[in-house]
Amino acid sequence: MGAVNGNHNDGHIRNIALALLIAICVLYYLHHSASPERDRTGACTPSSIDNEVREERHQQNADIPNPVQLQRPTGCWDGDYVLPNCGDLCNLRLTASYRGGHQLPFLKKRWECPRIIALLTYTVPPTCTLPLTQEEVPIEAWNMYTNNSWYPVTSKWLNATVISNKWKQYWVQDKVNWCVQQDQCCPQNISKRNCAGSYGVEVHLWMREYLLEHVQSVKGKDALVIGSQHPWLETLLLSMGARHVFTLEYDKLETKHPQLTTLLPDEAVALFEKGQRFDVVVSYSSLEHSGLTRYGDPPRPFGDLEAAAQAWCMLKPGGTFVLGVPARGNKGPTSALYWNAHREYNIDRLTALAANFRHKGAWRRVGGHVVMDLMKEDL
Repeated sequence: MGAVNGNHNDGHIRNIALALLIAICVLYYLHHSASPERDRTGACTPSSIDNEVREERHQQNADIPNPVQLQRPTGCWDGDYVLPNCGDLCNLRLTASYRGGHQLPFLKKRWECPRIIALLTYTVPPTCTLPLTQEEVPIEAWNMYTNNSWYPVTSKWLNATVISNKWKQYWVQDKVNWCVQQDQCCPQNISKRNCAGSYGVEVHLWMREYLLEHVQSVKGKDALVIGSQHPWLETLLLSMGARHVFTLEYDKLETKHPQLTTLLPDEAVALFEKGQRFDVVVSYSSLEHSGLTRYGDPPRPFGDLEAAAQAWCMLKPGGTFVLGVPARGNKGPTSALYWNAHREYNIDRLTALAANFRHKGAWRRVGGHVVMDLMKEDL
């Protein structure tokens, strides 16, 4: 009888322990699944970040002015612009899926190209002076820029609203032709007339080899370069046989070269509406600046994602997008913001940047940037 009572008591204790264990697991799940910090990173970020990393992030952000404590700025944020209704494009919570053999997860988003392209025509009111300081960004927009303070922020304010004349001179026809010839026959000579631009000879030569390896449909086709003050990418594409190269830039560039056309944003919209599409789009060290106002561009918290989506819209089906942006690497587990200089990318925002593109091969790092070969996929 005692043994029976003992077994009965042991079973009762085991049931209570099991119930407690289940309750603890349910509470743990509810707590972590509801955590806004985990939700907003998306499925492509690390599944957990320890307390030391969290504390480091908060310490990094501690020196940044808190927009909540600032008077709401006026002039640059009129109307409902602060809270753009951009649907999937600005959604950083969507789940990405890995595909065999690719380093970058595939993220599918739904968007309407005419609406996305039309964002290029947005201009700030006359009362708005660019570039903006951190104090001039209202809390609603600041939360979008920083992914609700998930990204570490560093102050690095720069004003590059006017393109230096030293770069504009390289758009002259004879200088472009000389650089094209050197890229074709004697790339070791490109430093003689600064054909490499501000990124240096090493980056120029590396991009030359990368384009030769990954872009095989350039010859006789139209190409688009997004963000270019010096025509180093344009000369590379012309040296590979591109029929015509278009350049999209916020500041007006002048060139009389018969195979180059420079576009302001509204001119790019008009070209899109006429049906112009490109076989290849190339951008190096440009999209990370979009929407930060450093170059006189309007404030857009998701400007980099918008620019990548605009590249998708302007490509032909199956077209190639060669994209280079600063890599965060081992600096931290998330992307980062250097206001107003640039963004730095880790896998979380990099995946969102490449939405609706298939990563065709291994990426490479050069000049502190990661360069990817992406192919447009249909929605």
